[in-house]
Amino acid sequence: MQITASLLQQFVHCSRQAWLFYYNLKTEHTSEFVKIWKIYHELKYNENDEMVELELDGIKIDKLTWKYVEEFKKANTETDGAKIQVLYYLWKLKQKWVIKKWIIKFKENKKSVLVELDKENEKWLLEMIKDLKKLLQLDQLPPKLENNWKPHKKCKWCSYFEFCWI
Repeated sequence: MQITASLLQQFVHCSRQAWLFYYNLKTEHTSEFVKIWKIYHELKYNENDEMVELELDGIKIDKLTWKYVEEFKKANTETDGAKIQVLYYLWKLKQKWVIKKWIIKFKENKKSVLVELDKENEKWLLEMIKDLKKLLQLDQLPPKLENNWKPHKKCKWCSYFEFCWI
Protein backbone atom coordinates (compact mmCIF):
# COMPACT_ATOMS: atom_id res chain seq x y z
CA MET A 1 0.00 0.00 0.00
CA GLN A 2 1.71 3.16 -1.23
CA ILE A 3 1.02 6.17 1.00
CA THR A 4 1.92 9.56 -0.44
CA ALA A 5 1.77 13.14 0.80
CA SER A 6 -1.01 13.92 -1.69
CA LEU A 7 -3.06 10.99 -0.48
CA LEU A 8 -2.64 12.11 3.14
CA GLN A 9 -3.62 15.65 2.20
CA GLN A 10 -6.76 14.33 0.52
CA PHE A 11 -7.54 12.13 3.52
CA VAL A 12 -7.44 15.14 5.85
CA HIS A 13 -9.78 16.94 3.46
CA CYS A 14 -12.20 14.04 2.86
CA SER A 15 -11.88 10.28 3.32
CA ARG A 16 -14.07 9.68 0.26
CA GLN A 17 -11.75 11.79 -1.89
CA ALA A 18 -8.69 9.84 -0.68
CA TRP A 19 -10.38 6.48 -1.30
CA LEU A 20 -11.47 7.44 -4.83
CA PHE A 21 -8.02 8.80 -5.68
CA TYR A 22 -6.27 5.70 -4.33
CA TYR A 23 -8.48 3.43 -6.42
CA ASN A 24 -7.65 5.44 -9.56
CA LEU A 25 -10.91 7.29 -10.02
CA LYS A 26 -9.19 10.60 -10.65
CA THR A 27 -10.99 13.77 -11.67
CA GLU A 28 -8.28 16.42 -11.34
CA HIS A 29 -7.91 16.70 -15.13
CA THR A 30 -11.54 17.87 -15.42
CA SER A 31 -11.53 20.35 -12.56
CA GLU A 32 -11.18 24.05 -13.36
CA PHE A 33 -10.17 24.72 -9.75
CA VAL A 34 -7.31 22.22 -9.93
CA LYS A 35 -6.13 23.82 -13.19
CA ILE A 36 -6.11 27.26 -11.53
CA TRP A 37 -4.19 25.94 -8.51
CA LYS A 38 -1.60 24.35 -10.80
CA ILE A 39 -1.08 27.68 -12.56
CA TYR A 40 -0.64 29.39 -9.17
CA HIS A 41 1.86 26.73 -8.24
CA GLU A 42 3.88 27.36 -11.38
CA LEU A 43 3.98 31.12 -10.81
CA LYS A 44 6.72 32.54 -8.70
CA TYR A 45 5.75 33.50 -5.16
CA ASN A 46 6.92 37.08 -5.56
CA GLU A 47 9.31 38.97 -7.79
CA ASN A 48 12.41 38.10 -5.72
CA ASP A 49 11.49 34.52 -4.87
CA GLU A 50 11.67 32.13 -7.82
CA MET A 51 10.49 28.60 -7.19
CA VAL A 52 12.98 25.83 -7.84
CA GLU A 53 11.22 22.50 -7.67
CA LEU A 54 13.25 19.44 -6.69
CA GLU A 55 12.17 15.84 -6.55
CA LEU A 56 13.77 13.50 -4.05
CA ASP A 57 12.49 10.00 -3.29
CA GLY A 58 8.95 10.88 -4.38
CA ILE A 59 8.96 14.18 -2.50
CA LYS A 60 8.44 17.32 -4.57
CA ILE A 61 10.13 20.25 -2.88
CA ASP A 62 9.15 23.72 -4.10
CA LYS A 63 12.20 25.52 -2.76
CA LEU A 64 15.16 24.53 -0.65
CA THR A 65 17.22 27.12 1.25
CA TRP A 66 19.96 26.66 3.86
CA LYS A 67 17.49 27.32 6.65
CA TYR A 68 14.12 26.05 5.40
CA VAL A 69 12.24 24.03 2.88
CA GLU A 70 9.39 26.05 1.39
CA GLU A 71 6.02 24.92 0.07
CA PHE A 72 3.85 27.29 -1.96
CA LYS A 73 0.05 27.15 -1.81
CA LYS A 74 -2.68 29.25 -3.35
CA ALA A 75 -4.59 30.11 -0.15
CA ASN A 76 -4.69 29.09 3.48
CA THR A 77 -8.17 27.57 3.36
CA GLU A 78 -6.98 23.99 3.96
CA THR A 79 -4.10 24.44 6.37
CA ASP A 80 -4.44 20.98 7.96
CA GLY A 81 -4.10 19.34 4.55
CA ALA A 82 -1.04 21.42 3.71
CA LYS A 83 0.40 20.72 7.16
CA ILE A 84 0.03 16.94 6.89
CA GLN A 85 1.64 17.02 3.45
CA VAL A 86 4.63 18.94 4.78
CA LEU A 87 4.88 16.76 7.90
CA TYR A 88 5.03 13.69 5.68
CA TYR A 89 7.84 15.27 3.68
CA LEU A 90 9.72 16.15 6.88
CA TRP A 91 9.25 12.61 8.18
CA LYS A 92 10.60 11.13 4.92
CA LEU A 93 13.57 13.51 5.01
CA LYS A 94 14.23 12.64 8.66
CA GLN A 95 14.64 9.00 7.61
CA LYS A 96 17.51 10.22 5.40
CA TRP A 97 19.06 12.25 8.25
CA VAL A 98 17.94 15.57 6.79
CA ILE A 99 16.42 17.72 9.52
CA LYS A 100 14.83 20.95 8.32
CA LYS A 101 12.01 23.30 9.19
CA TRP A 102 9.35 23.86 6.58
CA ILE A 103 7.51 27.04 5.71
CA ILE A 104 4.19 26.98 3.90
CA LYS A 105 3.66 30.23 1.99
CA PHE A 106 0.17 31.18 0.89
CA LYS A 107 0.14 33.32 -2.24
CA GLU A 108 -3.29 34.97 -2.03
CA ASN A 109 -3.02 36.44 1.45
CA LYS A 110 0.79 36.52 1.76
CA LYS A 111 0.75 34.51 4.99
CA SER A 112 3.25 31.89 6.10
CA VAL A 113 3.11 28.98 8.52
CA LEU A 114 6.17 27.34 10.06
CA VAL A 115 5.92 23.54 10.39
CA GLU A 116 8.28 21.38 12.44
CA LEU A 117 8.32 17.64 12.93
CA ASP A 118 8.20 17.69 16.71
CA LYS A 119 6.99 14.70 18.77
CA GLU A 120 3.36 15.85 18.79
CA ASN A 121 3.25 16.43 15.03
CA GLU A 122 5.02 13.15 14.31
CA LYS A 123 2.49 11.29 16.49
CA TRP A 124 -0.39 12.98 14.61
CA LEU A 125 1.18 12.09 11.26
CA LEU A 126 1.69 8.42 12.18
CA GLU A 127 -1.90 8.18 13.46
CA MET A 128 -3.16 9.67 10.18
CA ILE A 129 -1.10 7.17 8.16
CA LYS A 130 -2.53 4.32 10.26
CA ASP A 131 -6.12 5.61 9.81
CA LEU A 132 -5.59 6.12 6.08
CA LYS A 133 -4.34 2.55 5.66
CA LYS A 134 -7.46 1.26 7.44
CA LEU A 135 -9.66 3.34 5.14
CA LEU A 136 -7.94 2.08 2.01
CA GLN A 137 -8.59 -1.52 3.03
CA LEU A 138 -12.34 -0.94 2.91
CA ASP A 139 -14.11 -2.45 -0.07
CA GLN A 140 -16.87 0.15 0.05
CA LEU A 141 -16.79 3.80 -0.95
CA PRO A 142 -16.90 6.01 2.18
CA PRO A 143 -19.93 8.31 2.52
CA LYS A 144 -19.78 11.83 1.13
CA LEU A 145 -19.42 14.82 3.42
CA GLU A 146 -22.81 16.36 4.11
CA ASN A 147 -24.24 19.33 5.91
CA ASN A 148 -28.00 18.89 6.40
CA TRP A 149 -28.28 16.79 3.22
CA LYS A 150 -26.34 19.39 1.24
CA PRO A 151 -22.68 19.42 0.21
CA HIS A 152 -20.27 20.25 3.01
CA LYS A 153 -18.40 23.55 2.56
CA LYS A 154 -15.23 21.53 1.84
CA CYS A 155 -16.94 20.07 -1.24
CA LYS A 156 -17.26 23.41 -3.03
CA TRP A 157 -13.74 23.39 -4.54
CA CYS A 158 -13.24 19.62 -4.71
CA SER A 159 -12.51 17.99 -8.05
CA TYR A 160 -14.94 15.19 -7.05
CA PHE A 161 -17.87 17.57 -6.52
CA GLU A 162 -19.73 16.45 -9.64
CA PHE A 163 -19.09 12.78 -8.90
CA CYS A 164 -20.50 13.08 -5.39
CA TRP A 165 -23.27 15.63 -5.82
CA ILE A 166 -24.53 15.75 -9.42
